[in-house]
Amino acid sequence: MIGGATYPATGGPQASFGLKDWVAVDLGGNVNAVDGKWGMAYAGPRFTLAQARTRRIRIAGDLELGAGIGVGGCNGCKNDGSQRDGISWPDRLAGGGYQGLGLGLHVSWFALYVRGRVEESVARNIPLTLWSSAMLGLDFTIKKLAVINLGGGYLGYQNSSERVALWFYEVGVAFYFDLKPKG
Repeated sequence: MIGGATYPATGGPQASFGLKDWVAVDLGGNVNAVDGKWGMAYAGPRFTLAQARTRRIRIAGDLELGAGIGVGGCNGCKNDGSQRDGISWPDRLAGGGYQGLGLGLHVSWFALYVRGRVEESVARNIPLTLWSSAMLGLDFTIKKLAVINLGGGYLGYQNSSERVALWFYEVGVAFYFDLKPKG
């Protein structure tokens, strides 16, 4: 999955492991080494309530929760991007959590979805930062083997010293692998 505000500046791999039809574990990472200079790895459960996949038209809802750990971040950077406190971004330990809700309408090989998410992060010498996002997306399933997704929406963050709001986009491809033997 890659995405950004005006160019592909942030992205990384994600894998979801379905434990049951209604619960999966998401693992992944995001890196931004262009302007914000940070990287985070995350993990958490995703709970899904969905109508049977055999239905041509169906509705699905997701609840996601998780935690992350990484490095980087900037609070009050100088104009040249350097840190005012002298700590370079790879040496700044960071951590946080996330919670999100999604709702999708699936019609055969096409899906329309909305998602909202709140993320909290904190790093050395950087105050608690709240990230919020809301997006609208489209999925296109290819022969039940892969999904191409396109989406975009609002992204904002705020802490005690700054507040930023902008638009973002996401582009991704997901592949299905059934690891459970048939029969």
